[in-house]
Amino acid sequence: MLGATAVNLRYFFYPIGNTPAVNVLQDRFRSANGATDDGPVKVLFLACGDPRNLLFSLWCESNTDEQTKWEFTCCDIDAAVLARNIILISLIIDGASLTSTWNIFYHLYIPDADIALLQAQAEKLLLQSDSISRWTSSVYGKAISFLDQDTLHQLRGLWAKYAATAALNSDARKHFEVTIRREIKKTYDRFQENYLNVHGLRSVGPNWTGAIDIVSSCFSWFWETGVVAGNSQDLQELNSSQGGHVNPMFAISSSSTEDFAVHYGSEPLLGFHLATAFDGEISSKLEQTNVIVQVAKSQFREWCKALQAHVKLQTIEINFFWGDALRFCYELQAICDPAKHSTMLARTYRGPWLSTRMCLDGLESHAAKVAYDVIDTSNLIDHVGILNTLPAVAPLLSRRSTSVLFTDSLLQAAEDPVATLPALLCSDVTMISLILGLAPTGHLVGYTTDAVGTEAATRLACPGVSGRQSQYYLRIAWKLPNFGDRLEEMASKPLEWEIRSSPEELSQYFFKLYLAMFSHEDLSSSMTTMLRRTFSPLAVDLRHYNRLSFVLLLYMAKSRFKTDWPRLITSLLDRVESDRQLLVGSNSVQELYVLLHLFGLFCTEVLQRPPREIGMTPYGRPRPPSADPGLLGRSDVPSIVFVALTVPREKLEVFTNQDRNTVGTPGLHLSITNMEQGFDNSFFAIQCFFGRLLPEANDDSICNVLADDRGWGGAADLIVTCAVPTWSLLLGTRSSLMVALTVSSTPATSQYTHTLGPRMAVFASGVADDIVRFLREPPGVRFISQSDELQSRRNARFVSQKPVWIHFDKSHKPQTMEMRAFPKASPGDKKLSISQVLPCTLNVNCQGFDDIQLTYPYPVNGDEGKTRIVSEGYIEVTVPFATALSRGGYNHNPFPVCIQGTQTASMSIPHINMNQQPIIHALDKTDWIPGFFGWTLSGRERRLREQKLLSTSSHGMLHLKSSINAIFQSFVGLNQSYGQMQLFQLSCKHKNMSCDTLIFASALRHNLSQKSIVLDAYVVPLTKQRVSKMASKLVHLVKSGKVLNITVTSREEELLWKQLLPALVECCRGTWHHGQDCEYRKQGKIPLSTAHCESAICSCGEYQDANGFPGHADWADFKQYATRIGIMPLSAVPYVEQLLTDEQRDQISRMIGDLSMSGTSDGIRCGHCGTTSNRLKRCARCGKLLDLRQGEGRLDMMRWPRTKKWRPIFLRVATLSFHHGPEVEARLLEKPSRAPRGRRLFGPQVSYPDRAVKRTPNCCEGDVIL
Repeated sequence: MLGATAVNLRYFFYPIGNTPAVNVLQDRFRSANGATDDGPVKVLFLACGDPRNLLFSLWCESNTDEQTKWEFTCCDIDAAVLARNIILISLIIDGASLTSTWNIFYHLYIPDADIALLQAQAEKLLLQSDSISRWTSSVYGKAISFLDQDTLHQLRGLWAKYAATAALNSDARKHFEVTIRREIKKTYDRFQENYLNVHGLRSVGPNWTGAIDIVSSCFSWFWETGVVAGNSQDLQELNSSQGGHVNPMFAISSSSTEDFAVHYGSEPLLGFHLATAFDGEISSKLEQTNVIVQVAKSQFREWCKALQAHVKLQTIEINFFWGDALRFCYELQAICDPAKHSTMLARTYRGPWLSTRMCLDGLESHAAKVAYDVIDTSNLIDHVGILNTLPAVAPLLSRRSTSVLFTDSLLQAAEDPVATLPALLCSDVTMISLILGLAPTGHLVGYTTDAVGTEAATRLACPGVSGRQSQYYLRIAWKLPNFGDRLEEMASKPLEWEIRSSPEELSQYFFKLYLAMFSHEDLSSSMTTMLRRTFSPLAVDLRHYNRLSFVLLLYMAKSRFKTDWPRLITSLLDRVESDRQLLVGSNSVQELYVLLHLFGLFCTEVLQRPPREIGMTPYGRPRPPSADPGLLGRSDVPSIVFVALTVPREKLEVFTNQDRNTVGTPGLHLSITNMEQGFDNSFFAIQCFFGRLLPEANDDSICNVLADDRGWGGAADLIVTCAVPTWSLLLGTRSSLMVALTVSSTPATSQYTHTLGPRMAVFASGVADDIVRFLREPPGVRFISQSDELQSRRNARFVSQKPVWIHFDKSHKPQTMEMRAFPKASPGDKKLSISQVLPCTLNVNCQGFDDIQLTYPYPVNGDEGKTRIVSEGYIEVTVPFATALSRGGYNHNPFPVCIQGTQTASMSIPHINMNQQPIIHALDKTDWIPGFFGWTLSGRERRLREQKLLSTSSHGMLHLKSSINAIFQSFVGLNQSYGQMQLFQLSCKHKNMSCDTLIFASALRHNLSQKSIVLDAYVVPLTKQRVSKMASKLVHLVKSGKVLNITVTSREEELLWKQLLPALVECCRGTWHHGQDCEYRKQGKIPLSTAHCESAICSCGEYQDANGFPGHADWADFKQYATRIGIMPLSAVPYVEQLLTDEQRDQISRMIGDLSMSGTSDGIRCGHCGTTSNRLKRCARCGKLLDLRQGEGRLDMMRWPRTKKWRPIFLRVATLSFHHGPEVEARLLEKPSRAPRGRRLFGPQVSYPDRAVKRTPNCCEGDVIL
């Protein structure tokens, strides 16, 4: 009922993941000294797919002294996915051969020994799972559990099929093998050898340009040979078994037709991190492929061993549920909060096209289970819409500063990524965040450590195929908006606010949201929009929403906002009824009234009273009871009934008699018309399933269901049901009523007009016989009594302690927040001032009063705050909202670190297990780094650099990025003037080049989870006391000529470094912990200090994890003061800022056009000398192309031939190089012939002057090419 209902005869099976594994546990507090928390870390995987994220996350959190317990809950609508997952996990628990386990889970064809192992494992699971109690007492029961009996029953059916298929006799097996192999070949043939598929570039990491050809080949070889990348070792093993057997784990799925249904884009390598396979010299394809496969297999082995360790320690529990993710979430909400039982309509059935009711056996007694520390929704929003997903999921997230909800999207939602969130949310991002109580972190802080530029670069080079949905992978973390305000330090319980606003302003906002959600009902859309939807479809063009989606948003808003709700809804309904923009929207008004009533949001008189008691409706008088048999003729007929239409199977042939590839996914809804009364009501919140209705013997208004589990592949009729207002069914004569299953009208469904007629009715019937039934409750479901509960919801009062008023601007976007302070001291001279102390917290100083701190529910801009003292004696403080691109908010401290007891965590930079990140040894092969860093900039930042418009005072973040870039490039030796450097000093230009920080770089590593890189390093703060103590050592350091000076250009950049360093310490903190004497705890602040020559970090980490400290003899004395850090590139956020301005995008597009027209098989012409070359470099001053490195590819499954003519395009896009220019001075320190006067290098010490870097002329004299 929730979301759109559509015919989908083309089922796809997703047995393996299609994006690299991520660590969902990267943001949590780290326990101290091996201590355990009060309970396990709880993680919810929705639309979980394969278990790669679970396994990878466990591996990332291994090798520590923590005794953390883990509780994972995995939900998926496809039972075959869960059945495969449990086969895999049970094999790992049993300690089966990891080689065989890999083959069974990832290969299309497997040898004799593996097919026998699969059969034995499936039979073993069947034996142990004949009941929940039997399973619980089995060897697997302590680690794996099922949330209800139906889940176990469904999975047992699939395990039985695995076992039976593996045991087929020779004749049956031969038929099975021939059939499935033919289907696999057909799938492979869809993507011919001359075409590229390079989705795997996401797994490659930053050096993607060198992997384009091999990644595409790996995809083809998997489908051609049936083993990962067609590697020689596995092929030899298959050949020893006469080509092996079709793997039942791929051949068997939830398909109603039992056809081979694996999605054509599936490929095992997509879920792994393959960057290390491309670090060295690229070898032959065969050798390269074997390296790639070994990297993936090695990772798989390590993941499996991590899971085995936790199972052995009994520190892990994995719960499984088969069903729709959103309905599952609403059921969990209801278990946690009995007041939410009115959401019954959102969770009536287990899933779409199912008649099984939602029921979690026994979970009702464990309400505490439904508060999760991490929720990962995969790319659920692509399938059901973000506004259906977030209201269902957000209430289940625990209210801790480290709690996080992840949403992934693969479908491009907007032509410009910066418009993605407003387009998806149909709303201002800030307002939706207030409704949810969660905000996208990038929208608040403005940066990310994820390598998002790689996706942007490949998208630009591979714009997609006309008429097909383009991809743009975007992963968004949603957190409490005030996650950086040290919530756990300030209050023992989560802070809550009573958000208030005027009903009129809220009514205008929700009406604007209503128009956006149902914009497809605006038949007056411009021709430009219609053409764009045809030739460049976007995710927002998918019709995910119905009126139930909108009502559930209102329902959630009511739990967060206090206002005059009857007045708000009345005003909203007035706007909806008088609207003329959504031309067919009026047909859904009655459904809107019904849903508002069922959720206790609003009740009209005709729904509040029994319909037989109403003498007159707005449309006339009801007919007498004697005219209606059954429920409609009874005096106690409820005001809302459920219609159940039985659609004969033969009427569905309009879909089933077509080729499945041409049916499309036409949307369906119920229409109830009354020709006498002249109304036509549409109901989109419908439930469809196949089967037969079975009325109860003593009451035909209640029906059970005899379901046909074969669905579209069976023979039963289709049942369609939804809630309708009773009064509309009682008007006029009974014979004038018609109920129809109708295809929703869209340009894509116009093909059905010829067959079904202009009304697009698949089947229509009067109400004279049992084809149409009117029921008290949905078929097969028993509702609890709602009348008392709904009344209690309407009478419920919002109780809170912290009221905050929201004010809107003229465009109905939230503009300011207002809070009131009530001083307790006696008034004096009432001179007011406010200062911002945290992103969401202001300090209010009123002369004569004690200072008061006000914490808002969202980041604020304190600089533009206004105060006034009201006659009643309270202080009114009004401040604008703050986002990443405005002043205030997290610009106050973009890198917050919070402490809770003995636990600390960086709030915006994710934690990584540094020792697990692979070292990049071949530093001479890292010429891709400038291009990688170039894509960390936004278009605005790039324009400022190119036009030299930088201001030292207002562009601190850009200066910080430039300094980090300079450190990375200097470490790998890209500047030929001074080669590879390991020691850096941060010298403040505004402090006469005084230095108070040394950074000793140890190793360049891959950052697997972020698909980025990280510099493993150590920081030594140079306080005045330390400088005095080590003066001679510091002077010797300078004399060595091994120090590279990184100029900190302004106080703003210095402040950012001071705020960043504690976060860099926490992001890689491993086995050491903050003690009771930690300076953070004593002083109650992080960073400790932002003053020059004072340390920003505590001393707990000094000399910890120091084995990797560089072994240079002259540096040994600094090791005792060194704290390990992980320096990560900071990237602009594509949904916040454009990574390319329109002008920059057009310029690159023109270059691509020129290359596609003029490119040759030998390369393109150098912009300086005119010769052709296959290596690309760009002059740091003039920007001319000097060389071009070979590479090729498209990120999409595109229809471009693989010719050398296209090779330059991808490298040209990739090399928006980030060279540290004049705003970042990287200079080598040497002993001078004479020390100048007045210069300070280390704190108060006199420094030696910098020696200017010699620059080697190339194509432009005096400029350096990096």
